[in-house]
Amino acid sequence: WDPERRKEREDAWPEYKAPTYKYRDLMISRPSYQKRDSSSFVGSVGTVVGSLIANGRAWLRRHKRHKQLIQEHKQHHVHTLSADGKKRLPLTCCRRRDKPKECRGGYPKDAQVIGAKEAVVMCPGLAKQMKLPTKGRRNVLGSLAGPRTEGNLNGTHGGLAASCGFNTDVQVGYHLPICKETHSKLCKDDCVGAHHDEDIIVAAQMCQDAQV
Repeated sequence: WDPERRKEREDAWPEYKAPTYKYRDLMISRPSYQKRDSSSFVGSVGTVVGSLIANGRAWLRRHKRHKQLIQEHKQHHVHTLSADGKKRLPLTCCRRRDKPKECRGGYPKDAQVIGAKEAVVMCPGLAKQMKLPTKGRRNVLGSLAGPRTEGNLNGTHGGLAASCGFNTDVQVGYHLPICKETHSKLCKDDCVGAHHDEDIIVAAQMCQDAQV
């Protein structure tokens, strides 16, 4: 996203409470377009269809703008700049115990920006491309990965972001078999048949056990 806009958000982070910050009330107020008495909900018997369509488009524009702002403020995973301003470092609470220089959440996830337009089932080829593990408690085989356009974005559903106004941190727990029907065209490897259903079941069980 725009570097200047990103800097503006991060300078105000994490409380966004500076009196001069224009979005300081973003997370504690309900936008007018979400209220029933809003002009976005105009409609009655006999209302011209064209007016309703125009009304809906106006509502959608406001919703998308609101969703974008919530993502920038609450779904953006922040790593602060070093003293010399040359690199970004994870916060103390964000660092891995075994590798203190790395983020335990795996941010930035630049390797996962692969141009996907829809969710993909993680196969060995995509996992390798995205630099994700296929063994151990973090095994991603068979899991779902949604479209990503920014390495520091914590994925969620747009409706939840706009409705809740806080970090909703959505993680999909489903695992699917790697077969012809689920294998992504973005993967250049021949992964179909390389792993049996039992491998996916074991991976799913290990991930569930790791969350308990």
